[in-house]
Amino acid sequence: LALLSLFLYIALFRRFLFLSFDREEYRIQIGNPIIFDIIFYMILSIAVTVAVNILGSYYSIAHMLLPVFTLLPIVKSTRILAILCVLFSVIGTAGGFFLSLTGVNYN
Repeated sequence: LALLSLFLYIALFRRFLFLSFDREEYRIQIGNPIIFDIIFYMILSIAVTVAVNILGSYYSIAHMLLPVFTLLPIVKSTRILAILCVLFSVIGTAGGFFLSLTGVNYN
């Protein structure tokens, strides 16, 4: 279900982006955005549910907020911001797991 949501999000990314920037223009050019709103919120709820079940609530919320607020002042493009946020989260998670498995030698 989570992989299906990921592929659906990637397939509809341009529509979600257009809808998030100018809702009225979307309504004029394409039509009623309600269906894509529902799809987006379903994908979001599946992602949050899976993340909370796997990682816990504190860690999931941190992974949703910290990369965006860290990179938002630096990056100007929304597409690059999305890619960098994913990389930031994956590298942070891998680094944290590696550090917890190997430990820190204080000598």
